[in-house]
Amino acid sequence: MEYSNRFEANRFQTQEHIKDTFTELYIEKGLDSIRIQELCKAAGVSKTTFYKYYDDKYQVLEEIEVKILKDLRDIYHNFLSFDIKQHDYSKPIPQLLETCNYIKKHSVLFERLLSVNSNNRFLYNWKKEIREDFKRKFTYDQMNSQRIAFQVEATVSSVIGLFTYWLFKQPNMSSNDFATLAGEIIAKDLY
Repeated sequence: MEYSNRFEANRFQTQEHIKDTFTELYIEKGLDSIRIQELCKAAGVSKTTFYKYYDDKYQVLEEIEVKILKDLRDIYHNFLSFDIKQHDYSKPIPQLLETCNYIKKHSVLFERLLSVNSNNRFLYNWKKEIREDFKRKFTYDQMNSQRIAFQVEATVSSVIGLFTYWLFKQPNMSSNDFATLAGEIIAKDLY
């Protein structure tokens, strides 16, 4: 990333450092147990510096969630034109595999975000993203318009359920194996 001046670069680095420190504490303790004073001490910044960039800890978490959702959206940018019907299901769908690799890389954070004790905002927003992706995909694939709304909701629930099951119940399953299995399950239900 290029910055127009040193101040912008320092501001970005400080915000990233606060978010990284917050993420470590969030994974370790959960949101309710994080105190701003503790976060500032761990990040090596003053409370004044923290409040210069953030209103509260919820805003920090929201920025982290927004970044994750953007990363996932970027992975799915070319899913619309992907031909699910012609795919060889002995291999994973490329976008699904890339999503699995991303989730695996950030698995501890995803476990916290999807846990029973989370605030559910992330889950709500992720479902919303998946819903929009599949609504566009089914329209693009010219599926029966009367079925699209039901098919989208069933797919959203399936996708989230499969990812959650994989993270919590089958964490040793490889991204490739999971993406292959999940792709086959989802596609057989859809087409």
